[in-house]
Amino acid sequence: MIVIFTILILLVMIENGFSDSSSAITGCVSARSMSHEGAVRLATVCTFLGSFVITQLDPRVTRIFFGIADFGDDRNAALVSLCSALCAVLLLSLLSHRIGLPTSDSHALVSGLTGAALANKMNFSAINANEWKLVLFGFLLSTLPSFLFGFIFNAFLQGFLSRILKISRRSAVYHFKRSQKWSAAWNATLHGAQDCQKFMGVYILGLSLHSQKAANSTDIPISVLLLCAAALTLGTTFGASNVIKKVGFELCELDAPSYSAASAAASAVVTLCTLLGMPADILQSRACAIIGAGLSVKKRPDIRIVSQIIGSWLLTFPVCTSVGFLLSYVARSYILR
Repeated sequence: MIVIFTILILLVMIENGFSDSSSAITGCVSARSMSHEGAVRLATVCTFLGSFVITQLDPRVTRIFFGIADFGDDRNAALVSLCSALCAVLLLSLLSHRIGLPTSDSHALVSGLTGAALANKMNFSAINANEWKLVLFGFLLSTLPSFLFGFIFNAFLQGFLSRILKISRRSAVYHFKRSQKWSAAWNATLHGAQDCQKFMGVYILGLSLHSQKAANSTDIPISVLLLCAAALTLGTTFGASNVIKKVGFELCELDAPSYSAASAAASAVVTLCTLLGMPADILQSRACAIIGAGLSVKKRPDIRIVSQIIGSWLLTFPVCTSVGFLLSYVARSYILR
């Protein structure tokens, strides 16, 4: 079972790198400061560095996902439930890619784990409230402040360029296109730091169940860190162009200065979450910042796409919890009986 679990967790991490890498490079590709291929190469290097370096410096997000749910004392049943949760994440991710919606793999993971744990214990003691509070707080911090900062940063930038520097936004486009490369690099680093830790926490939980170590151990072996960082980086090399198209081009039409303001807003929020040791979602943060930046210059976002994105985020929690519960219940009924 540990082999199946390892294959599933690595597949989920590869898929996450494929989908969420787009959030880091959306701005520079949309502002045409880099080609899609060049942006993907940049994201690949920075994702690995963020996964490997920042995780060693501060693994608090790993501990949150390690303890997000209680799967009970039966270690075999717990591993089966973990596999069920990962299958739920993969199913949602494949569906979202099919229709081009930027769903959150992080929230799919925590929801799938919760549903699988509930099916395993059949009571709400399976939910660890403290970790769930941090996840929900990270969700709120990834969205509302990103929207507000995107609005404020872009409004300030517009006034600064036109009233203080006395230059048009068009003449400043060249310089802001260059800055987008640095923004993409930092966002890719944050993506690696955040998402590698989330899935690594689940992987270490599975390994501790298999080896019958103490369930409160969250030491990160260097081999596990390298394996998880490599899987996330491998997914990043593919790059999800359909998500970039929806968030970067179809959501709201912005120029390079506005994308720079949105990138700065999203980076500030996710950096704060990372420093506080809270899980954050870069794709959600970037989308909300783009919407805020667009509204500040009266660039009305596409309401249809906004409703699709918000609806997919809100539905992730109940849908993935239900699928994780169902898969775990069925697997335990037919595999472990």
